[in-house]
Amino acid sequence: MTWVNGVGFEIEAAADDSIIKFGGTAHIDVVWYNKSSTNDMGWIADTSTLQLSGAAILSFGGAAILTADDGFHFAWDDGTTLNIDPTNANDIFRIGETTVADFHLDGAATDLIWNASDNALIANDSTEICFGTALDVYMRWENSGSTLDIGQTSDGTGSIDFIDIQAVFTGADSAGTLLTLASIDASTNSDTFVITHTGTGSAIKITGADTDHTAQIELVGAAAQTTPYLWLDGDTAGFNGADNIGMITIANDTPLIHNGATLLSIDNSGQIKDGAEGGLARFINTGTARADAVVVEIAGKDSTEVGLNVSAGQVKATAHRFIVTDRKATNTGATTGTIAQGTDFIQCDTTTADDLDIVLLPTAVAGTVMYILNDDAAQDFELTAAASDKINGGSAAGASTVGEGVLVRLVAVTNELWIATQFAANGTESALDASA
Repeated sequence: MTWVNGVGFEIEAAADDSIIKFGGTAHIDVVWYNKSSTNDMGWIADTSTLQLSGAAILSFGGAAILTADDGFHFAWDDGTTLNIDPTNANDIFRIGETTVADFHLDGAATDLIWNASDNALIANDSTEICFGTALDVYMRWENSGSTLDIGQTSDGTGSIDFIDIQAVFTGADSAGTLLTLASIDASTNSDTFVITHTGTGSAIKITGADTDHTAQIELVGAAAQTTPYLWLDGDTAGFNGADNIGMITIANDTPLIHNGATLLSIDNSGQIKDGAEGGLARFINTGTARADAVVVEIAGKDSTEVGLNVSAGQVKATAHRFIVTDRKATNTGATTGTIAQGTDFIQCDTTTADDLDIVLLPTAVAGTVMYILNDDAAQDFELTAAASDKINGGSAAGASTVGEGVLVRLVAVTNELWIATQFAANGTESALDASA
């Protein structure tokens, strides 16, 4: 032991692993005093405790011995707080180094543990991890061991925002429902689930993996519900639509191979109310009427398909009228003299003062019913069948004369034969001349 320069003792070991021991078998407390008697360090022998009093600092690192402005400091602040204070930016406080160590923050049965071996921060049952100075938002693992609660201390004022990230929920087999949304906001009637979407992709897209699941989307209503299960709002933003694009659009290019397979199915086993106005389907247009607009269109692939089949029940048309189409007979039947397939009622006159002007019929399709009125008061015209078609058993591709003011009714009984009757202005009915 040497007194160095009159400022302190230097204790130097004569050999490695030498020991300085205070006391022997008896306990001796040792106190190292600072300039202030309140800032000291003591070894309390009875309790085997190294104690720093007052604002004393335990420091690690530093550029040189006895330099307190560098390194890593531990200080007991005002008797209430242990400050761990790095003096340099990006200094690291580490528990455990090469040896794995657990770190416990105990709170009776509920504590926070750093499990070093599993690299996991564990909050035991009912322990809350809180955010905000007033503990506004918390995360808590319920002591049932099955639920993570994310809540807020004030009602209806907080939110969880996922910003610039993808939230992926991956379920497990037999784990039950993956995501449940339960709304209890009956006082303000707010929406439970709201998506604000931009871009050309879909706001919600569901891709099925199994062919035998019940449905991609299933809606289950309340008992005795009187509100819609699904509401499409075209009013708020204004739906314009496009060619073959509706508010509901069903697209499919896969052949339907099963009997009864359909793209739209309504199966009702309940009894429809007496006098119901469209118990299974109802189409109502309350907008401004537009001439020649079609409310419901059925367009088959070609004339071999059935556009509408009523296999049971009645067909009732309380405000029915045929679509009236104007045609003009021509010398060859071309252009304005040709009647299009699927036309109901045709008003015809002639373009010249020639009784040989022609009106061409469409190809006969069994079941087609058509009315043709010669609206010309002075001229006849020749009603001509197409290709191999006949009128009243006459010649194929032949013609029948329709007099002025005469109404003709044609019924295609086969794909090659029209049965035609004519009505005079007084209502007298007779057979139209066979095609010749």
